[in-house]
Amino acid sequence: MLLAIAAYLCSGLALWAQASDSQTDEANKSWTATTESQSDNVNPTRTIESHTQSDNRTLDKQSVQRRGSDGHFEPYQDIEKETVQVDAATVRTTTRTFGRDADGVKTLVEVIEEEKHILPGGDSKVVRATSDPDANGNLQLVQSRIEETKRTSKDVEETKITVMLPTINGGLVPAVRVQERLELDANGTVESQQTTLLPDGAGTWQVEKIQRTTTRQEGDNRRTEEQVSLPDSEGKLGEVSRTVSNEAATPSLKWSDVDFSSLELNVVRSIYLRMIGNCKTEDSRKPVPLDAHVAADLWVWKEASKYSKSGDWIFASPHTQGKYPFWPDILLLKIIQPAARRAGIKKRIGWHTFRHSYSSLLVANGENVKVVQELMRHVSSRFTLDVYSQARKAAKRQAQQRVVQMILPKNFDDPVPEILLEGARNYAE
Repeated sequence: MLLAIAAYLCSGLALWAQASDSQTDEANKSWTATTESQSDNVNPTRTIESHTQSDNRTLDKQSVQRRGSDGHFEPYQDIEKETVQVDAATVRTTTRTFGRDADGVKTLVEVIEEEKHILPGGDSKVVRATSDPDANGNLQLVQSRIEETKRTSKDVEETKITVMLPTINGGLVPAVRVQERLELDANGTVESQQTTLLPDGAGTWQVEKIQRTTTRQEGDNRRTEEQVSLPDSEGKLGEVSRTVSNEAATPSLKWSDVDFSSLELNVVRSIYLRMIGNCKTEDSRKPVPLDAHVAADLWVWKEASKYSKSGDWIFASPHTQGKYPFWPDILLLKIIQPAARRAGIKKRIGWHTFRHSYSSLLVANGENVKVVQELMRHVSSRFTLDVYSQARKAAKRQAQQRVVQMILPKNFDDPVPEILLEGARNYAE
């Protein structure tokens, strides 16, 4: 976490220049915001967003502008999303996307119309139609999607999705079917299976892919295992890939969580999938020691920030006038990953990368297991011991060499082939 904060302070503030010009009308629940972003590798853009709510109707607009060769911002794309609460059980949404033609004239590119019905018992049905304009500007249906979700028991939810495509005669035929099953057990483990079927042309449906996913909660972190099976040339299903990923809930900090006098951070809430909630375990809610250098950087940022009150987010987003923090995935996309590419790092960078680096450095410094456990906020020492078991290659080789030296005679001095010495040096590096 400290590495993530330092990375954001060192690179994010210098790379992402933002200006917010907002007006809020609480009575109508309306606001507007203008944001400019720039980096070394991407053409600067300006995004103008607005939100208007009146009675049962909500209108959200987003206009993206790009800087032209003359240095001025030019319109690039506009998205308008209108949401109407028809009744207590029905929501109708229309999303229109506009682009610019060769002459810079605003033209309609796509229209998505969606209607969602909440059925008795918590079931739902969503019908979505996607249309594109033809050469004459008339909208033509290009896809229809029907999604039906039923809760078959307290912990099981099943969804059936049918995608319809138009025919040359103007009708619609089913082109893809997806069946999903989601189950949650008492321990918080989520198991899902998604089966994709395609028509074989003879009136039957054939399995195209099966994807099974298991997500387990480990303290404030989530471990996801994904298995994909595909049919072979004879139609027999076989596993083609299996991946395991770890995702950490990112701390969501306010200025009131920072104790500059005692150099501590009080982590009481976290963000996962853009949802802000309380930390789940007692270990994850313990105060975190704050290095004086990081504290000094935080203090400088507090003095410069527009949102510096006790209840404000440390990294408040001007998009929402400081009501919400920057979302972790946006920070990765806009700041962390571009900075990694400029530094020549080609591997995939995520928030868990910082945790892994932090734990590796602690182990390399020979810190006590209990200290590492508390700093990593592991709910159990078992996770910490797993970290120790993945010690650096050089440390493993040195330990092995010390054991060999204990066994060999003291006067043993047979020369080691140079090729083996070179291999040992490369292994240690």
